[in-house]
Order: sequence, then structure tokens, then C-alpha cells
Amino acid sequence: MNVVSDSSPIIALSSVGQLNLLRRLLGTVQIPTAVKKEVMVERRKDIRDGMAQGWIVVREVADSQDMRRLRAVLGAGEAEAISLALESTDALLLVDDRLARSKAIARGVRVVGTLGIVAVAAERGLVGDVESLCRQLVDEGFWVSESVIRGVVSRW
Repeated sequence: MNVVSDSSPIIALSSVGQLNLLRRLLGTVQIPTAVKKEVMVERRKDIRDGMAQGWIVVREVADSQDMRRLRAVLGAGEAEAISLALESTDALLLVDDRLARSKAIARGVRVVGTLGIVAVAAERGLVGDVESLCRQLVDEGFWVSESVIRGVVSRW
């Protein structure tokens, strides 16, 4: 499986010291150039380390008419991440933005968001207190509704 990520899951998990969940659950994570620019603004050591260690891999995206259409309605990172996922076989796209998720799904791309990663990590025993982690994400600026948090927490 090829995993492609938008900036939001990387930044959110990094902000709570849980970026390593991506490596542990998914192995190598590909990001397009626009996402690299977005995540590097955060100046987080764990993100730089992931790139240096080679489990976060930057890929150039081929310019296409579809990507230009996506860029008209999405940010550069989301548009390039969807395009990179479409270039890959058997891709899973990590993305939180609702519109980006719907555009990806409409193109046949499988998607999961940050809380989906947290849920799988909890299921595999990699996260102890799911509610606490969700609250930490919110405290760090990750926007999610209370009903979604309750839904994730209720599973454990």
C-alpha cells in the first residue's frame, strides 16, 4: 500500500508528540512538494527527522489538468496530495479537510484522517488514553467536533 499525506495529519500528530504513529502503522509516507513546504514552516524536529530517516519521502507530482482543477478549489497541499495518491497504485490518502476528502473519494482514492490514525493506533495498543490524545490535538489547534471525538472515544 502506498501512503500519501496532506500536511494536516503530519502537523497535528507532530504537535502532540505522536508523529511516529504514522511510521509504526504505515511505514513509509509520501508527501508532495507543496506539503513539504507547509510542514517545514512548523520547524518541528520530528518531521525533519522523518525525512532524514527516509520514512517521510518527498515526491514531485506530475502537472495535470485534474490537479489544476483541484488547485482552483483546494489548497496546494491538498491538491498535490490527491494528485500524488492518484499517481500511485493502491494508495491511502491521509487528509482531514472535508472538501479535499470528498474530492479524493470522488476520484476513487481511499482516505483516512488524523482521528482515524488515532483510532487504529488505539486498536493496536499504541495509544493508551484516546480521549486525552484527542483533547491534546484540540488544545494544539486541531479542529474536530465534540460528536466526532465522542464517536472515536466510545470505541474504546
